[in-house]
Amino acid sequence: MSSDQPRAQPTDSGPERGFTLLELSIVIILLGLFASFTVPLLNRFNRDDLAWSARRIAGAVQFLYNEAAISGREHRLAIELGENRLSVEVIEKDGKAIRLEHWGKKLDLPEDIRIKDVQVTGRGQIATGSATIRFLPGGYLEESLLHLTDQTRDLTLLFNPFTGATEIREGYYEL
Repeated sequence: MSSDQPRAQPTDSGPERGFTLLELSIVIILLGLFASFTVPLLNRFNRDDLAWSARRIAGAVQFLYNEAAISGREHRLAIELGENRLSVEVIEKDGKAIRLEHWGKKLDLPEDIRIKDVQVTGRGQIATGSATIRFLPGGYLEESLLHLTDQTRDLTLLFNPFTGATEIREGYYEL
């Protein structure tokens, strides 16, 4: 190697910028600690299947109320108590009920959640078989409520006939 070749000279561009490996390691350790504390808290909130099911049904009721008012056609929430299943139907002009299949999986209840009964004004309490809650084209739904249970506690879903809103109450209430 010849000594005639010029060597690259370091330039003095001020203090070096960036993080050291030690600083990055400390940040990663802290993020891991924070995650280890928050993830169990988040899991606890997700385990309330009863409240989740009630909110899901409340959303379906509001949808049906709005669709009936907008489309001018009757809609129904069909409830199979023995099978613990809910479905959404629209009534065609010829009176035929058509099930809206895209709502099928959205209304599936977790295995530990049961529909205890349904109460509809004029039809009383329905605890076996099937029941329907009608959503009329003028923006009205039958005064009704639904009881959900997870064997340890009950929730009552009260459906407002004039707004389609659902009030979810802890415990078992009647009309």
